[in-house]
Amino acid sequence: MLAMLMMNISSDMTETEFSLKRYNQFKIERRTLKGGISYFVKSGFDDKYRGQDLRRVEARVVTAYVNQVTSMCQSEQMQKQRLIDASNSILTSRSDREKYRAKADTLLLKNCLEFKRLQTIGIVH
Repeated sequence: MLAMLMMNISSDMTETEFSLKRYNQFKIERRTLKGGISYFVKSGFDDKYRGQDLRRVEARVVTAYVNQVTSMCQSEQMQKQRLIDASNSILTSRSDREKYRAKADTLLLKNCLEFKRLQTIGIVH
């Protein structure tokens, strides 16, 4: 009996309030006040989260989003660096080196741009 009670309590504590992507029961889109970050919630969210509780959820949304953008930016930077390295390799043909360099030069680092936007508006320091 005590074990079942503990399981109920722990499952309530780990229930996710939001998702950064729309899926399953997270169908209602919201945006954070700070930064306008898009996130998705379940129906009934507005009734359950107000005031300080809503601010806590939005703080978790911002943290999750910043972590995601940071990770994706690092991946984009590594991809660009791999292309640059390939363009500088003596083992790569001249035409391939030029292709790799052109691709590296035109690679859009959209998550890195988003990270800079977050810095500009004071979400990331």
